[in-house]
Amino acid sequence: MGGIATAHAGETTDVRIGNSVKSADWKKEKHVPLIEIPQMIKAGEPFIVTMTVGKDIPHPNTTEHFIGWIALYFKPESGAFITQLGKYEFSAHGESSLGANKGSSYADPCAMAKVKLNTSGTLTAVSYCNIHGLWESSIPVTVA
Repeated sequence: MGGIATAHAGETTDVRIGNSVKSADWKKEKHVPLIEIPQMIKAGEPFIVTMTVGKDIPHPNTTEHFIGWIALYFKPESGAFITQLGKYEFSAHGESSLGANKGSSYADPCAMAKVKLNTSGTLTAVSYCNIHGLWESSIPVTVA
């Protein structure tokens, strides 16, 4: 009969998900999410965060090669834990009953979130490419 596979602390193979997340300069790599925020952010007041993949170097976004989602996280300066602020899925990649890339609609990987913070910290965006995996970028946020 089949058994149950379990993970054991102290095993030598380190396959934590964080080891698979890639990062680079968004101006040189088409998979890295660009995070844009206002220069001045006031505590408790909402502001817009824009996340874009492929702003300078366009990502193909075809049926075969696409960005499936972007997630936004916040880690306060004095906090130990990260909060997920949102996850934004992109579902249309040119699919059609006529075949790949023959559809009438495509979703570009760009999302906006209205966020309210009470403390300074770091915003991190993670994007998922169906071929090249997870990519991240971060930006410090100073709340006045």
